[in-house]
Amino acid sequence: MLRPNGEVLLHTLLRPQYLIDPEATTIHGLTDPDVQAVPTFPDIWPELSRIFKRRHTIIAYDVPFHQRVLAFTTGQYQLRLPFLSWHCLMQQYALYCGELRRDGRFRWKKLSEACKQQQVPRGRPRIRRALPQAQKSLGLLKALAAKSDPSLSQGGYALFGVR
Repeated sequence: MLRPNGEVLLHTLLRPQYLIDPEATTIHGLTDPDVQAVPTFPDIWPELSRIFKRRHTIIAYDVPFHQRVLAFTTGQYQLRLPFLSWHCLMQQYALYCGELRRDGRFRWKKLSEACKQQQVPRGRPRIRRALPQAQKSLGLLKALAAKSDPSLSQGGYALFGVR
């Protein structure tokens, strides 16, 4: 998680409850030995919940994905999420681009594609991790804000990345 100025609020790997699926390893490059000595979600929950209480507005690329992961994980540990105001940068970028699909909805783009189109540095290809994803999302948000409404590049929100 990042502040609007790019300062890291929270960055850690998490030890999952279950073995890592090999298909997931192809996406993020992590294996079970990589996460044996890192905290579990309940270990970081006190810090994460404090962040959520201070920053009610969350901007993320592909909010439905992040909401599902967070709801599932908090449910697994019987933790209660505070109210959060979520804003989907992927949906906003789709509106900005204005490309319609056959069904009349706006076409979503991958974060890497959006960053390429807006000349936002994209980092290492093929490996997806939360911090670089949040940093790319912040770069995209600032690129869009510079083209439209400068107030979007400031404020009390946090950028969220889960992988």
